[in-house]
Amino acid sequence: GGFGPLRGSVGQAYALDSERDTLFYGAAEPGLLLGVTLGLDYEADDAGFMGGVWLGAPVYELPNEGIPESLDMTPLLSAAIGYRYVHGHEFYLTPKVNLVENVRFH
Repeated sequence: GGFGPLRGSVGQAYALDSERDTLFYGAAEPGLLLGVTLGLDYEADDAGFMGGVWLGAPVYELPNEGIPESLDMTPLLSAAIGYRYVHGHEFYLTPKVNLVENVRFH
């Protein structure tokens, strides 16, 4: 969630090639198409710093059914690729769904 380039996120991450999965993380992720990640990560018995960079792009404008017209918001599917350090080096690809104000792609 956030406003403009100021965003925060919480989540969970599963690593395919490691026994160390992130049970919970919280991070500030300011940026628009390019941004940074600064936060904390909790693993089964260890907490640590999470830092990195990411690059994102809009992918698809979703139908805005169920969103009141007075909000003038558009659901937008985007994808981000990035690098972060959290209990080791990680590269990732993730989809994101955002509610964006007054954006139209034609």
